[in-house]
Amino acid sequence: MTSLSTTVASNDTMTDMKCIDSMGSDSVYYDKVDKIIITLIMPAILVVGIMGNVTFLVVVTLVQRMRTITNLYLQSLAISDLIFLVVAIGEKLWRLLSSPYVDDQSMMGQVGCIVVYFITDMTFFSSVFLVTLAAVERFYAICRPLKHRLKIGAKERTVRLITSAWLVAFLLSILISPSNWGNVSYCLWWNSTTPSGHSELYQEGQIFKCTGITPWYTSFASLVQTLPFFAAFIANCIIYYNIINSLNHRVGTTDRHRPTNVKNLRIRNQVARMLIVNGLVFFVCLAPFEIFSLVITGETVSNVHVLSQELFNSWGQFARLMLYVNSAVNPIVYNLMSKRYRQAYCDALKCNVRRKLLFRTNSGESGSNKTGRNMTVTHQLTTPTGNLYTTCT
Repeated sequence: MTSLSTTVASNDTMTDMKCIDSMGSDSVYYDKVDKIIITLIMPAILVVGIMGNVTFLVVVTLVQRMRTITNLYLQSLAISDLIFLVVAIGEKLWRLLSSPYVDDQSMMGQVGCIVVYFITDMTFFSSVFLVTLAAVERFYAICRPLKHRLKIGAKERTVRLITSAWLVAFLLSILISPSNWGNVSYCLWWNSTTPSGHSELYQEGQIFKCTGITPWYTSFASLVQTLPFFAAFIANCIIYYNIINSLNHRVGTTDRHRPTNVKNLRIRNQVARMLIVNGLVFFVCLAPFEIFSLVITGETVSNVHVLSQELFNSWGQFARLMLYVNSAVNPIVYNLMSKRYRQAYCDALKCNVRRKLLFRTNSGESGSNKTGRNMTVTHQLTTPTGNLYTTCT
């Protein structure tokens, strides 16, 4: 039987650790479910997230009509999601490959814990702020169009707002960073028998786990992380309600004798609905983790445990998976909800393929066909809204 004991090491002091006997179990090891989730499901989410977000960034860069104020927010959100997925899932894979113990963070060390969780916290906060800013931008475009054209819709203002969102996220991450400045070490050893399959692992092992500088600071950090989420959720619900009301009101008041206005409104309303669905998906995916954090904080403060160990593990694993799904699903939502986005993806792909084919054709020519039959011709077309975009023929 594995004997497990705990003692708090004062930050870097790990010498002369005294272990106190306590009941241990195989729960310190990764079980089959953990291994399946970390080695199969998480990498699949990572691949989908990287492909989707990178493709979205490329499409917005290549297709000129996609360079809108709304897409500036969504581009920044895609970058945030990419960083979060790579760091968060990469950390889980690293821990699994480095140690057989679930809670062991010794491969990261104290500095690694601080850096990794600082990055994931910053990208989390930035995504909450960016989703809210995108909703505010659509609110003014639909409900306050004049003010949107004069102030909110200015590119310089949008860049400043995005920069401010990242700055506030950076400052909040610094504020809760001390929740990873401490550490706890668990001392492990074996008596007469060993767990199945672990007979030769760490004859006298230690598990290193990052914690807060004090227990209360960990609870404080959880509240700081949770409150902006619920505040943003309430704000977004109010914004979505007003947008939907405005859209329903304009259905009956649109001037049907002016096709250009009808088309422009249809495109704008479609983007608004897409952002509403995207926002709802965002908050639904993050809600399990935020509620879980509140419950754990309540348990810590009140010293009353309401979750069994099995429910704690299951809920925690599900909540983390939903966080990762949220960062991977946005480009899928864009394409499902908006014909404009689907068309932009097709345009970007066709342009890319044609450029490659024409480049190969032209590079194989002797130069006699310079009159233009095999050359790439770029046309500037004007949409009914006055935007220019490039097509390849």
